[in-house]
Amino acid sequence: MLPNGTEASSCNRPLGSRKMKKSQVTMSPTSNAQADVTNSIRDVIETYRSGFLELDPSRLASIWDHEHQPLIYVAQEKGEPLYGWPAIESYLRALPEHLEIISTMNLDQLSINPMGQMAVAFFHVPSFGQAQRT
Repeated sequence: MLPNGTEASSCNRPLGSRKMKKSQVTMSPTSNAQADVTNSIRDVIETYRSGFLELDPSRLASIWDHEHQPLIYVAQEKGEPLYGWPAIESYLRALPEHLEIISTMNLDQLSINPMGQMAVAFFHVPSFGQAQRT
């Protein structure tokens, strides 16, 4: 189960012929609860990666808590952060319009460190894509 209440198993489906590479997760959980948290976070990160690979706004939106405050997203190609769900949702819906393809989106250096009610996750996502021609 992901933090937003959806089933995590739906995030792990094959994505066709696109290049994908996953790194090994660095972790040392001391309990089943920590392992569950680690797996849930890994699933959310994989949903993010696969959502961009497929340019799937619905998949990307599924990992957000639309009501959380403050809600901030920093898109690497934007000059300013996006604030609030309406701005983030608008950005996600427009992805297929301004990106033609994301050909590669690797997940490297994934490290998840559960700490009680929270966790710290670090990962690097080198990606290659092409903007829509206007």
